[in-house]
Amino acid sequence: MIKTHARTGITCGLKNMKGVLPGKEKKRTHQLGLDRGIVDLNRVMRPHLTVVDGIVGRAGTHTRDDDRVALNCIFAGTDVVAVDAICATVMGFDVEDILHIRLADEAGLGEADLDRISVYGERVANVARPFKSYADAARERFGDATIIEKNSCTGCWGEMESAFLYLNKAGFADKLKELILIMGAPDEIPDLDSVPVVVGKCPSHHKHLGVWVGGCPPHGLRLTDGICEALGIDKQVVHEVIEEMHAADAT
Repeated sequence: MIKTHARTGITCGLKNMKGVLPGKEKKRTHQLGLDRGIVDLNRVMRPHLTVVDGIVGRAGTHTRDDDRVALNCIFAGTDVVAVDAICATVMGFDVEDILHIRLADEAGLGEADLDRISVYGERVANVARPFKSYADAARERFGDATIIEKNSCTGCWGEMESAFLYLNKAGFADKLKELILIMGAPDEIPDLDSVPVVVGKCPSHHKHLGVWVGGCPPHGLRLTDGICEALGIDKQVVHEVIEEMHAADAT
């Protein structure tokens, strides 16, 4: 499926090759450098035909109804780099900004130059629809929280979104502006004015700086409790709202 991605901008044919890896190895590609890992995978496992479902794509963080983008088309080709370059263009992204596509082109795995790609069927301009990037959607949905991160995986981002959903629903959106999160493997941690929440296994060597929520990834409820602790929020109030939300979903 054609969709946005927290770390790589988009996920289509090239990144889909991560499916050949077992679970722990998938996480290692995030820790070692996801974009270059994707390229290395495609050096070893060269697809003969790439088909991307573009009937309904997913934009933003894939969690809202308006994240669904109907394109009503299928993308296919024997050059996976070219397919991904066209998909990125249809989504409204500059191919040069999608690192793993650029690296795959430089590695000779396919063609990313739009002027050198032959497109049959519908013209790209006729099906193009702007997709909101994961980063832009996350900034809107995570409020003004300060996020210090590098190479965080989608597991942590997904659980984090659950925590923000709960806290916003409980009426603590303004408090989230005070929140500092440390995720993934940031190169350095600046001097902090308040207690951060250290998220997951990857940055655990920074756990002495604040509230550490362990796990790979940590569960959204545990993250919620960690944020409450860091910000001085009564977590019982939040838990009551969560119970109400789950009860409403069950009816």
